[in-house]
Amino acid sequence: MRVLHVVHWPKSGIVTLVRDMLPLFNETIFEQHVIFFEHDDETIHQFNTIATSVNSLDFSSSPLKAAVKYRKLLRDLRPNVLHTHSFSPTFLGEILSRDCLHIITVHNTYPYFFKKNIKSAIKRGCSRKFYRNRNNQVVAVSRDVQLALLTTISNHMRVHVVENGIHPVYFKKKYEGHKSEEDSKELISVGRLSTQKAYNVLLRAFKLVLKEKPFLRLTIVGDGPERKNLLALSNQLGIYEKVYFAGWVADPVNILMKKNFVYVCSSEFEGLPIAVLEAMAAGLPVISTNITGITTIIKDNETGFLVSPGDPQQLAQKIGQILDDDILRIRVARRGQQYIHDNYDIATTVRQYEALYMGEKCAELP
Repeated sequence: MRVLHVVHWPKSGIVTLVRDMLPLFNETIFEQHVIFFEHDDETIHQFNTIATSVNSLDFSSSPLKAAVKYRKLLRDLRPNVLHTHSFSPTFLGEILSRDCLHIITVHNTYPYFFKKNIKSAIKRGCSRKFYRNRNNQVVAVSRDVQLALLTTISNHMRVHVVENGIHPVYFKKKYEGHKSEEDSKELISVGRLSTQKAYNVLLRAFKLVLKEKPFLRLTIVGDGPERKNLLALSNQLGIYEKVYFAGWVADPVNILMKKNFVYVCSSEFEGLPIAVLEAMAAGLPVISTNITGITTIIKDNETGFLVSPGDPQQLAQKIGQILDDDILRIRVARRGQQYIHDNYDIATTVRQYEALYMGEKCAELP
């Protein structure tokens, strides 16, 4: 059975999820192919080792040429299952391919779900048409995304829930004495440098924290369209030398495991972010905005810490509190780590997708 995954951006949490899933599919049944809407040499090279074929379209350079190439690849590959992972691949996939099962995974509570403008209304209308197609299976990565789809797109459709997962075996126990549990003098955040992640809020909060804790450093792992603006803002705030923009890292787990970072997620919206799952699985204390997708995995002061989105002052206060309270920080980090290890194994994610590919009932959460 040929399965074709189509992903827009080659550097994102979606890419991490697909990369981690592919080797776990039953290779005697499923033949995996991948198309990226944009090109990145490193990502293409990485996927060439785990997929039967990998192609890119350079969509931003020439949308028309990319659409033509997409159509040709669909005809040549003749997939039994088309698995799309964002709006543009889904939109073109619906237009160009009607002869296979279409799995549509919705990874986020995207702004167009709620915004009241023409562009968002058009996207909602297209999504409604695609999602209600009997030949398609719609998947949400969390209960929050499922609820958002049923509330804003249509409540007359079936939406499966297949939660993202991580490899628990990859994460060694963080608290076995090989590092001092009290030695948390660095903050870290992993994600695409886009407005969604609200890194401008994190930088402003970091500046406030530095007034009381000048020893602190911040590492931001990722790349994206906001990189230039964020570099300029860090310089404007006078914190440039305290912030390390690490760029895109294919496997940030190695970074997360090296030090006792405090992980910060300042996002405006999420689905079920892989980076936060990995940080928690690595045993890091996680501070996040109180948004959909995050509250699925973080219970305040139990498995992590929550703050209001868009509030640098509150975020700074929470960072200071966590750094000052070793007992609370360590206890919550341990609980969060155990919760992720117990509930978010990517092997379960893969088995659920295999069931959908085979046309079987997906063994969803109760």
